Amino acid sequence: LLAVLFFVYKRFGLWHKKSKQEALNTYFSEIDKRYQETRLLWHDFHNHLLAVKALYENGRAEQAERYIEELSEQSHARLLPAKSGSDTVDLLLFKKQEQAGEAGVRLQFKMDCSLEGISVSDYELCSLFGNLLDNAIEATQKVEMEEPVVFLHMDRQNSMLFISCENPYTGELMKQDGELKTTKKDTARHGIGLASVKHICKKYNGSVELETENQLFRVSVLLNV
Repeated sequence: LLAVLFFVYKRFGLWHKKSKQEALNTYFSEIDKRYQETRLLWHDFHNHLLAVKALYENGRAEQAERYIEELSEQSHARLLPAKSGSDTVDLLLFKKQEQAGEAGVRLQFKMDCSLEGISVSDYELCSLFGNLLDNAIEATQKVEMEEPVVFLHMDRQNSMLFISCENPYTGELMKQDGELKTTKKDTARHGIGLASVKHICKKYNGSVELETENQLFRVSVLLNV
């Protein structure tokens, strides 16, 4: 029986490692595609400026404005929304922005530092950012306002990495033993994402703080990187 369990464990380990590598390969492939598109966009930018200038000089201002609007839309679709210093995280944020847009939520990023060279793995960073944004987007969908915003901020002071995720919410949040609790019936499944964030913070001698103010919910994370 022990031999069978060991064999299953080894097979699962190999499968997990392979799946993780395949996921990373997909991430990096998509990242490379986005950067190549960005390079192409900048390469063509000079020609676009010449076209706009020619339209204005020939009195075709309305057509020039339509051209600028179309160029802006295409540029926005091609460019990554944030530059974190990690290609994998950049792609994740791009995908989360797409998901949020489909849900009627706008993501806003403010990256005041780089993740390059820190001790936290891309796998852990994606888990952390992904869970924070998933919870925020889900909560924000319930808010009755036009294009509600989820704000993600990252900064660093020496060896301490600071990440905060802020979103509007509706209804009431319950507290139990100093911890915020969900009002959902499915309490077993809900909260797993936050538990994952706390696990990563504990590994890097950090902390997680939950705050509410004026119908805004904020998760603040500190990591020793």
